[in-house]
Amino acid sequence: MTTKQRDEYVDVAKGIAMLMVVRIHTEVFGEIGAPYPVIAVPFFFFLSGFYDNTEKPVNQWLPKTFKRIFLVGIFWVFISFAYVSLLHYLKDRTIPIDFSLEKPLISGGATWFLFALFYAKCLTCLIGKTQISRWIILPLLVLLGGWLSQFDLPLLFDEGIAAVPFYYAGKVLYPCIKDNWKAIKWIALVGFGCILLMPMNWFPWVFVSYTDNSLFYALFFFMIASAFAFFLWISKLLEKQKWLARFGTQTLGILVLHPLLLHTCAVILNRVMVKGSAPWIITFLCAYFIVCIICYYLSLWIGKHCPALLGVQAKKG
Repeated sequence: MTTKQRDEYVDVAKGIAMLMVVRIHTEVFGEIGAPYPVIAVPFFFFLSGFYDNTEKPVNQWLPKTFKRIFLVGIFWVFISFAYVSLLHYLKDRTIPIDFSLEKPLISGGATWFLFALFYAKCLTCLIGKTQISRWIILPLLVLLGGWLSQFDLPLLFDEGIAAVPFYYAGKVLYPCIKDNWKAIKWIALVGFGCILLMPMNWFPWVFVSYTDNSLFYALFFFMIASAFAFFLWISKLLEKQKWLARFGTQTLGILVLHPLLLHTCAVILNRVMVKGSAPWIITFLCAYFIVCIICYYLSLWIGKHCPALLGVQAKKG
């Protein structure tokens, strides 16, 4: 029996997606007007669906998923809250507690992503129980996502529901992507055109769509999915860049760590420099790369010494 081999370009794609995610939370990119925040998080959910295994018996995936995603999210809610609260207290003697429905995780940082991913995986399992063709389910999910985006749901439910179409699309399309790279190249051209349109505000979208029309939602979904093809094509070209693939394998640790480090950078740089000035921009750009490197090595350290924080088992020996 042969072991299923992991596609290296997927890890490269995750590395690129994580670089874009860190970019979202790096203040300087907003200051200098660098676009494309819309693509990173949906791309990550899409990639996460590639290796979905919810067609297996529930007891073979749910306990591990609960431990690796949901419990890790709980751990980092409290770690993030404690750290950010300490920074705020040192800064202005206040603690940012918000128990509202809109922010139910009291400054949980990027942990919402983990809960949304957990919901997406569980809902994908339930969808699979219907025995309806995935090619019927996928467009229905996109239209349902458009309809649900009209409602202002509490944060975790809002983002969790929005994740499902992307996650399910990744699960459905991954086998097609592997077998049809020539088609991906042509779709990548369309995707590049869609990327060029993003700065023109043709995408009323962050992660939850701002449109109240399901058909427009479907159009934007197609445009963003085409942009995914462009980044997958780039990832295939960069497949031999082992550092980027290794970066992509540590995305969980980088995801939960980078908001804390960037928050620290913001507290320091926004107090000692004039925001928007050349020194501030240059220093923040340097901080962006330094944070990525530190998060990578910290995630390796945590995986070795505190594996429960990343939902992994300690390596024997």
